[in-house]
Amino acid sequence: MNPLHVPLAAMLLVLFLSSQARTQDPAEKKADDKADRGRKILQEALDKRGGRKALEAIRDFVLTLEGKREAGQNQPMAVQAVRKVLYGETSCLLDDTTATAGGFRMRWKITISGNQGYKQTRIGGGRMSPQAVARHWAGHHRSTLGILRALLDQGSRFTFVSKDKVEVKIKDRDKDKVEIIETEVVRIFRKGEPPLDVDVDPDTGYFLRVRWKERPRSGAQPEAMEILYGEFRSLEGLKGMPIRAVFRNPGKAKDTRKTVSMKVNTGLTMKDFPLQ
Repeated sequence: MNPLHVPLAAMLLVLFLSSQARTQDPAEKKADDKADRGRKILQEALDKRGGRKALEAIRDFVLTLEGKREAGQNQPMAVQAVRKVLYGETSCLLDDTTATAGGFRMRWKITISGNQGYKQTRIGGGRMSPQAVARHWAGHHRSTLGILRALLDQGSRFTFVSKDKVEVKIKDRDKDKVEIIETEVVRIFRKGEPPLDVDVDPDTGYFLRVRWKERPRSGAQPEAMEILYGEFRSLEGLKGMPIRAVFRNPGKAKDTRKTVSMKVNTGLTMKDFPLQ
């Protein structure tokens, strides 16, 4: 090659790259900016609440919950549940739930190991479909730990949606007073799950509300769902774990649950999650 052509080729390459930068699609740049902002908001929330080290230090946990389910004109059901979660190369989850209404008692246990699951009821048990397992993991991913751990998952994507406001009940002696908190909404995308909108309190980094759309098992159009979180405590070195959660399917059902016990790093192993 003629030596005189080398500088010319280099100059043409610089001009080409500059032209590409100048002609970047504005919509793509805006999407990239929102993605960067969404991840930054979640990362700053984690930093305010104890940091990545505190998050990764939680290897397993056991929650005991009590609550009430209200659905239309049906009699409310009292609900008690134990949830066990193990994080690792193969993450595992177990929900043991009992619901009581009008003297009638139902109990079911769902055990998940990775992408396999088993459901046991009073009348028998069987393996869960991949879709059912994915739905159950999606439920865990709407919890505070599930949301924060999206930052550890290379397959998760984020985008900033908008600013919003959330009504939060604050205990004031014997009364509940309502405070309006301005939030930043981040949308989380996980493979095989509906996008999840998370309202983040910019001052504390706490998650006040999550929203998503879920398609009923009947196959009807997706319905709007939400969870409101409140009464926050610390779990080991991680702040902002909600004690109270209100699940709402507007106009159809409302679940209120309260965590009565939280234990972390109890020594759970995969043997505690048998797929019978």
